[in-house]
Amino acid sequence: DTVSGKPLAVMIHYACHGTSLGGRNSKISGEWMGRMQEYVENQFPGVGAIYLQGAAGDINPRVVGGLDGYRDDIMTTWALGEEIGREVARVYRSLSPLDAKEARIQIESKEILLPRQYRELYDDFANTAVKVPSTAVRIGDLMWITFPGEMFHAIGKQLKAAAPAAYAHVMGYTNGSIGYFPEQKAYAEGGYEVASTHLDPASERIYLREIAELMKRFR
Repeated sequence: DTVSGKPLAVMIHYACHGTSLGGRNSKISGEWMGRMQEYVENQFPGVGAIYLQGAAGDINPRVVGGLDGYRDDIMTTWALGEEIGREVARVYRSLSPLDAKEARIQIESKEILLPRQYRELYDDFANTAVKVPSTAVRIGDLMWITFPGEMFHAIGKQLKAAAPAAYAHVMGYTNGSIGYFPEQKAYAEGGYEVASTHLDPASERIYLREIAELMKRFR
């Protein structure tokens, strides 16, 4: 809301790929997220809808074009977006603003180094680490933690649990792109994400340890 109390925007955080239209789709689309934003803005005229992606590395919508017999269908994409849009509208109507004067803003950043996949070392034995720029922003009880890639949701849950703020959210795909960040146990399961990641299986443990150190800076 503005200082005068007028609604300004709805900020929506949700962890899910925008892949209800499959890889064969070549048309420009806002996917289900765009339809969700459109729905929310229609419910609240004059209020903008902002979408923030979460730890969606291994989270797809329940319908993905080209998989499991599903075809690309824009009506399905719209239905998915409107489904979440209805929930956004329900929650938004139940919210009440806090006094902005009580909110203190704190921002902390660090560059975390994670071990590179062993198979990639053959290309450059001196390039053993992947740089992960990480930033946490706290405003009162609200916190955003950024990650420059596609983090698996289980790591995201651990990240949120380690945050000192009551309402912590992971912002994936932020400040760069290092690809997939699978949890350690996923490497034994295989799959596309594990086959294409640049990160070694030990990365989950190291990352969470470094993030825990970053969180100690918050007061």
